[in-house]
Amino acid sequence: MNNLDYWAGQQAANLTNQRELNDAIAEWQAFARRLQGEINEWKAHAQLLKDKLDQAEINQVKAEGVQAANENLLSAMEHELRRLDPDNAVLQRQQNIKKHGMTKRLAELGYDYDPETNTFTRKGA
Repeated sequence: MNNLDYWAGQQAANLTNQRELNDAIAEWQAFARRLQGEINEWKAHAQLLKDKLDQAEINQVKAEGVQAANENLLSAMEHELRRLDPDNAVLQRQQNIKKHGMTKRLAELGYDYDPETNTFTRKGA
């Protein structure tokens, strides 16, 4: 009878251990599913940021193209003005006009511009 009691006790312990193991496995599986959900959320967020960065790069390239075209036009107009009227007042004030325009535009964008050092900082920083 003693051996039978021992065997019954072992079976009960094995059953308890199996239940605990099954419970632990279920908890880890649930944890893995939660982690996979978070991974998927971060992947989606990263893709959104990448898409925004790609669009910003496209916008920057477009802006640089427009700026290059405007610089070419300005250069041609300046050359023509120098040819037609070399003493024109605009030619004499050209650097000041550029500094004023840059200061004004950066102020509109929320920056303070120092034309003497050619540096700018965010307002309130």
